[in-house]
Amino acid sequence: MIYLGTPPTDAFVTRATEHGGTVVPSHNPYWDRGGVTVTEPDGYRVVLTERTWG
Repeated sequence: MIYLGTPPTDAFVTRATEHGGTVVPSHNPYWDRGGVTVTEPDGYRVVLTERTWG
């Protein structure tokens, strides 16, 4: 989980996919609202979300 504080930009997501990531639906639809899930080349999922921590 990466809390960005702002919605992930299209440019940010494009850059992630250009470097081997794949945008996938989250296992929990909650994270698809205001965020995006990317599977990185080793198969790990990373959620980029606009939410903040604390």
